[in-house]
Amino acid sequence: VSCSDALSSAELSFELTQQNMNIYSIQNSLIFIEARKFNDMDYVKIAILFVALILASLPGNAQNNQYKIDDSCYPLYRQADSLIATETVDSLIDLLYVQAQKVHDEKSLTLVNVLKLRRSIRRQNEARIINDYNALKDVSLKTGYLQYYFYSYHLISVYYFNAGQKIKGLDYAVKMHEDAVRLNNDYGKWYSSKYLGELYLADFKRNNATRYFEESVETYNKTDDPMIKAQSMTKPYALLAMLNGVSSSGYQDFYDKALETSKIGIDTITVDYLHACHAAAMGDYRTYNTYKNVCLSNRLFIRAKKSGSKVFDIIDSAIAGNWKAVIEQMGGISRLEDMMVLSDVAIVFNNLDFLRLCYEQIANQIVITYEDQLNQALYETELMMENETLSQSVIEQKTRANAIMIVLVIVIALAVILSGIMTYIYVKKLKQAMYAADAANRMKTYFVQNMSHEIRTPLNAVVGYSQLLALSDGLIGKEEKDEYITYINNNASMLMMLIDDILDLSDIDSGNYRLNLGDCHCNEICRMALNTVQCRILPGVKSSFSTDVPDDLVIESDERRLQQILINFLTNSSKFTTEGEIRLVCSMKEKPGYISFAVEDTGAGIPPEKADFIFQRFSKLDSFKQGSGLGLNICMVLSDKLGGIVELDKNYGRVSGKSDSGSRFLLHIPLVTP
Repeated sequence: VSCSDALSSAELSFELTQQNMNIYSIQNSLIFIEARKFNDMDYVKIAILFVALILASLPGNAQNNQYKIDDSCYPLYRQADSLIATETVDSLIDLLYVQAQKVHDEKSLTLVNVLKLRRSIRRQNEARIINDYNALKDVSLKTGYLQYYFYSYHLISVYYFNAGQKIKGLDYAVKMHEDAVRLNNDYGKWYSSKYLGELYLADFKRNNATRYFEESVETYNKTDDPMIKAQSMTKPYALLAMLNGVSSSGYQDFYDKALETSKIGIDTITVDYLHACHAAAMGDYRTYNTYKNVCLSNRLFIRAKKSGSKVFDIIDSAIAGNWKAVIEQMGGISRLEDMMVLSDVAIVFNNLDFLRLCYEQIANQIVITYEDQLNQALYETELMMENETLSQSVIEQKTRANAIMIVLVIVIALAVILSGIMTYIYVKKLKQAMYAADAANRMKTYFVQNMSHEIRTPLNAVVGYSQLLALSDGLIGKEEKDEYITYINNNASMLMMLIDDILDLSDIDSGNYRLNLGDCHCNEICRMALNTVQCRILPGVKSSFSTDVPDDLVIESDERRLQQILINFLTNSSKFTTEGEIRLVCSMKEKPGYISFAVEDTGAGIPPEKADFIFQRFSKLDSFKQGSGLGLNICMVLSDKLGGIVELDKNYGRVSGKSDSGSRFLLHIPLVTP
């Protein structure tokens, strides 16, 4: 059974949507048609690329098209989409990629990967298909356009169905549904359940088809997703009506829903066809003829219901009592939904031969669908019958010999497999132990070198300025003494912070780290943290605190650890901010359900690609700056223990395109204790 039959109405709907082209696409199509008159593909490519280059150079930020992409990308996408089966599409995809990068349109970049996957499917390159399929999934997850994540499953599933690998195609459809449930994505659940329903219906599995169509309907009714609500549900409701039987009591409810959710012309055809079938099954031939003529007069009917006219011919023959014609015409019917309609009509006419033929057709189609399994069963039956003709002694001898041989083969195979597994596990453990030992040795060496340098620097400062104070003997004034004392205090604080970080790290690794939960006043914690690091902020750099949180708001957390995280953020900002401002912000609007603490500065900034690196242990972007490389890692561990989230705002300060516009660290603590 071809998957394309199960999706015929969806394809037709897509073709109708494509008719809504803007003026750019119409002009490009005319140029393409005109070039075809000369029967010279070189002229075609030149004309298309010329128009595409002109359109790509046009400025545009609006999204006045059905895909909601940048208007400068839309004509390129439509051209590539229409020429997906030609060699010209390669250059068009490249142009679309360049233009999408230029205008920073992430949806257009996602559609570039959709085109690449469709191109590979057209060219039947399986290795390239798998590669483009994985690329589309990755890009969709990254950009957030998850509808194309599930569409990638759909495309590769249809590819394998059409290639005759039905089981593989069904596996991808099932994986799509599993991913939708795992991601808790309504669009994915709706899309995959509708698709699985169509596949199981084409496979003559009525119960499975009904279950997935009902799941699709349930998702549609519960969700607020505008992408789902914009879709037509006429086909699922129509198929549920068919699966229940056009003469059943539940048919009318599904029919009413199909009519209620119809949105486009193809929906109207489907509803009219349902009405005609229902009228025939109920014996209302006047209504049947009315809606039959409505369907047949619509030029889209033959595309929407490929075997619909044949069903009408059989019903007409039954009404006329021409049972010979009915028998002859039944040979052209193979779809389950059509045979269900005809079986209901046969019941109305009380014609047992007609009804028997309907069920024979259904049985024949099931046999064809499972032909491989049936052939295997027949082969085993024939083998059994041949064995029965042999004498009992010969059978016993053959059985004994076969059993001994099978046991020997199994024992040898198990021994080889077990030996291989044990060897593999042993070698793998050796490699892991070697890698772990090397990593531990490198980490130990790096830690000792780093700590010796980091501890020596503030210690030298403390000792040096202390000696100056001791030897001055009245030779320096009060201001210089105060300055030396400030240096001593700052470096002593740095030294204490390094030692605290090492002790915290030791407690975390040993599992002895404990939290002391209690009532915490968020604003007070922020003020104390800012006051603590005030002496470390460089001269000329302003510091400020702002909040939209009431002073009397209390959360349950560890006050000391919250303050430690904020102090680490502020200390980090004070190192890299030489001018401008350092801001501490407390807000309940940043992330729903959380209270957020943000430390913003105008310092050197952090590249977005380093956002994960800086939270790793011993990681430092500037090796010349003071610090152990442990502070941010400890912040991340502490936030996890508090049920919170620590992150770097990758988009902060990058609107102007600069890479050195400061950084913004965030701590989100849940308002409800985890």
